Amino acid sequence: MGKRINEEVLKDKRAEYGKQIVATLWRQLVKEYGSSFSEKNLRRMMQFASVFPDHEIVVSLIRQLSWTHILAIIPIEDPLKRAFYIDRLLRN
Repeated sequence: MGKRINEEVLKDKRAEYGKQIVATLWRQLVKEYGSSFSEKNLRRMMQFASVFPDHEIVVSLIRQLSWTHILAIIPIEDPLKRAFYIDRLLRN
């Protein structure tokens, strides 16, 4: 979902225009699909897509980690640290 928003809707633009589009989009999605598509969650999905652009990695992570775990590792900017924490989570 985040990747589609970034690429197809925003076309990787991060300006005020993008904020307005996301605000409109989340309202429509919440009406149609429920509260899981809140603005906050959409932004998290977009951030996840930016941090993990490789589809194969995404599929693997989604199968093995909870959304709560994913939310904990998204803010880690250093790729080595992020990989370390992912490894630790997968071992537990």
